[in-house]
Amino acid sequence: MDQNSPIFKLLEFYGTRVRHPGKWRVHAALRRLLQADCDAELEVSRNGLKWVLNPSDFVQSEFFWLGSKDSWDTFHIKRLLKRGAVILDVGANFGYYSVTLCKALSGACRV
Repeated sequence: MDQNSPIFKLLEFYGTRVRHPGKWRVHAALRRLLQADCDAELEVSRNGLKWVLNPSDFVQSEFFWLGSKDSWDTFHIKRLLKRGAVILDVGANFGYYSVTLCKALSGACRV
């Protein structure tokens, strides 16, 4: 599917801006039904930061389409970190944890 098509844009809007229980399940079904497969590196804004994500990449897909990733884990890690922390994101695929946690600490950390 073309990244500029209205359906692709509508799926991205629904995933990143509409909130309701079970949205991830509905969104996944819509993507399968509409064959919203786009294997390209796209520049997007998520959580106030710019990212280059591939919606077809398994690891990046959830963050691209829903605007969040591992919310439970991230919430609890943020609670444990203090200003001046040293963050090691071993095995980082696209730096989600490093960048998200650094932003949460307002850059007062070492990554």
